[in-house]
Amino acid sequence: MHRILRIVNVSVLVSLLLLLSIDAAKAQLPPAFSLPNAQAEPGELIPVNLDFSNDGQVGAININVEFDPNVVFFCSFFDAFRGPALDGLPVVNISTILTNGQLIISLDQGPAPVSPLPDGEIITINTCVNGSAQVGNSTSLDISVNSLTDTNGQDILPPVADTTSGSITVVNEPPQVIDVTINKSADTNRIDPGIPSLIAYTITLEGSGDPGAQATAVEVTDALPLGSSFRDDLSSPECEQLIGPLNTVGCDVGTVSAGEEITFDIVISITGQQGVDIVNQAIVDYLDELGNPIQKDSNTVTVRVRSGGGGGGGGGCTLTNSSNVPNSMANLAIFLIPGLVMIIRSIIFKKK
Repeated sequence: MHRILRIVNVSVLVSLLLLLSIDAAKAQLPPAFSLPNAQAEPGELIPVNLDFSNDGQVGAININVEFDPNVVFFCSFFDAFRGPALDGLPVVNISTILTNGQLIISLDQGPAPVSPLPDGEIITINTCVNGSAQVGNSTSLDISVNSLTDTNGQDILPPVADTTSGSITVVNEPPQVIDVTINKSADTNRIDPGIPSLIAYTITLEGSGDPGAQATAVEVTDALPLGSSFRDDLSSPECEQLIGPLNTVGCDVGTVSAGEEITFDIVISITGQQGVDIVNQAIVDYLDELGNPIQKDSNTVTVRVRSGGGGGGGGGCTLTNSSNVPNSMANLAIFLIPGLVMIIRSIIFKKK
């Protein structure tokens, strides 16, 4: 029994020693300063935040931030001001001295004793990029420590701290954002089998994004349903039968601007086969503001073919998703055609 107690006591002692050693290690960690890496345009003001991690001792600081004045300068009367981490401190004095390529920042809380400086973003530095700076230029924001003072007003010697320097890189004005969505609908959702019918598809393109942004080289491709014929005389003038791709219509839209909506019609004639629904989908291709090619599919439109001739079946039917289409070889071909068409179409447009 005594032996067991001795083992337990030794275990407890070891655990306490480990905890004390961990706490001691934590206490020995030096304070740390870091600045972020940022990007800005020529002439832009960008606040950068000095992040601080205290070891529990520091009550005041004096540091340098060195930079390339050909790239950035400090453009506000208040070069540096209190960051959000200092909101809980009643008195904070921040002063700066600006020389060529160097900003000296002092932060104190008045007469000792004072509270330890909190962890977090303690200082925000207003930084401006020179209007003449070239895109791609960059400067480091190098941190060095002049002095550290403890909560009792005594200098901490030597003033050792971990520092992580930041940087600012000059970039172009951010590109405008443009997005084009495509929607397709039909003027009917059910036809009779064995009777020639007309189906008018309406395609709507809608641009969204930054004001003034434009999508260019906008093209819509529509692989028509199997067994249908394109009615050029009833369709919108920007749409025409493509030479080469099997039974495919191309619509040359040109540009779509943010906030713009463009609508056009594609009309087909078709004789429905009993039990084989008519499935159709359109594709839009365009270049965004960066010149990147974008491709999007419309929703799938399904027109049902009634089970009997002469208008039987009764009742209307909403447009349905392609997952409800019967699993037949004809419908399988319909789904495969758009992919084949796009391969052929890409070859044709490259030759233009």
